[in-house]
Formats: sequence, structure tokens, C-alpha cells
Amino acid sequence: MLYKVFLTTGNFDTASYDTLDQIREALSGYEFSLNGGSVESEFLTNLLIIAITFKSVFMPVLLTLLIQGAIWVTMGISTMTGNEIFFICYMVVMCVQMGATIDYGILLTNNYINNRKQQDMKTAMSQAMSSSISTILTSGSILVLATLIIGLVSKVSIVADLGLLLSSCGCLISILMILGVLPQCLMICDRVIKKTSIKTKFYHEEKAQK
Repeated sequence: MLYKVFLTTGNFDTASYDTLDQIREALSGYEFSLNGGSVESEFLTNLLIIAITFKSVFMPVLLTLLIQGAIWVTMGISTMTGNEIFFICYMVVMCVQMGATIDYGILLTNNYINNRKQQDMKTAMSQAMSSSISTILTSGSILVLATLIIGLVSKVSIVADLGLLLSSCGCLISILMILGVLPQCLMICDRVIKKTSIKTKFYHEEKAQK
């Protein structure tokens, strides 16, 4: 009979390590292997979806790394403040931040690219921000408030910690990076976006004047 036991590394307490030792001892008479979990599949899935959406090689890398950076900042802040992070917390935070807040980046980027086809870079970004910021702030505020309420109301310690972590750091940091960092990245990488996107032609002010 074949069994699979998935174990992963993380900030476990002593009881968790004792449990792992008991599992190893119980399986000592059998052939088995311990494999660590991975989040690479979600990362690659996001890359593929964004690549298909924008028909671009560069855009999925930019958006995914931006949100992943926000996740790393969230984990870093939690670690520096002395809060223990269980592996399940890391997984949930990553899924929520990557799944929910990357939509904000896609919205802003899509508006910018559509505007850029008919306008110069600064005007396109200005209008993209104007048309996107209300949606991002409204949806983002609801997300932050919902996770905060869960963190304050839940009597399960891990759920409460998870809610507070998402509301105070995770979602808020992602929103700030989308609104503060992504616009600069899009304008700096304007030519790269054009060259790495299929059938995407941007507006050129010099040609328009001629």
C-alpha cells in the first residue's frame, strides 16, 4: 500500500518537531521519503494567466514580482516585530495577496496600455490612475476592513493572527505598491513593454506632429 506524507519546513514549535520525529519513527520500517511543499506552481500559474491576458512576455514578470515583493515585505515586517509565522499562515497570506491584489495591478496596467496606444506616456498614466484609483481604493479598503474584522473577532488564534497580518501589512502594502510603485515601473519600462508585447503599438508624439 502506498502512502504520501507531505511535510514542509517553517517556524514550527517544539510539539510540531516532536510530531515529525514520531512520524519518522513509525515509518522507520518502510521505504519513504519526505518532500517539502512548494509555492512555485501558483507563481507559474499567475505568470501564464497574465501572459495570455496581455499577450506579453514582460508584463507577467513585472506584476508577479511586484506582488511577490509585497508578500516578502509583509513576512519581513512580521518577523522583525517578533511574530511567529506558521507555514500555513505564509501560504494563506501569499494566496490572498497574490490572488486578490494582483487584480488591481492588472486593472491599472490594462488601462495604461489602452491609453498608451492613443496618448503620450505621462497623459496615459495620468488617465489610467484617474480611472483606476477609485476602484482599487474601494475594493482594497473592503479587503483590509474584512480581514481586520476577522482578526479582531475570531477566537481561533491562528485565524486572528492571520487576519491582523493581512489587514495591517499584507493587503495594505500590496495596494500601496500598486499605486506607488507600479506606475513608475510601467513608465520606466514603456519601451520594453512595447517590444515584448504581441501586436501592441504605442502612440508616438513625434510621428503625430508630422
